[in-house]
Amino acid sequence: MTKTAAIIVAAGRGERAGGGTPKQWRIIAGRRVLDWTLDAFRAIPEINEIIIVHHSNDLAHVSNLTELCVLGGETRDASVRNGLDALVRSDTPPDRVLIHDAARPLVSRDLIMRVLKGLDDNDAAAPALPVVD
Repeated sequence: MTKTAAIIVAAGRGERAGGGTPKQWRIIAGRRVLDWTLDAFRAIPEINEIIIVHHSNDLAHVSNLTELCVLGGETRDASVRNGLDALVRSDTPPDRVLIHDAARPLVSRDLIMRVLKGLDDNDAAAPALPVVD
């Protein structure tokens, strides 16, 4: 059986968005952006494990989560590397890994499933949407 993990990168500071609070911790429709993102991935039975990569200043934000939480790095790619390193140290490392930005909460089930389908026959897959303007 193929094991699939998702790394949700939530270590960014979101400074370009302004407002002082990183995007993943802001409230939209009564819930944190990260919670909407997590629900999208939790709803996919093919995903066996979720890891959240967070900033060291955000321990209070992740303390109530049941997923494995690891500290991010100085850059986005260092944060992703920390998530991957946590998966490699697992007793049962995954065969496939999805990587998603926590501040993108509107990812659809269909998009996640299409990426998983793309991984059935390829070593890597990335979602792409047509430009419409």
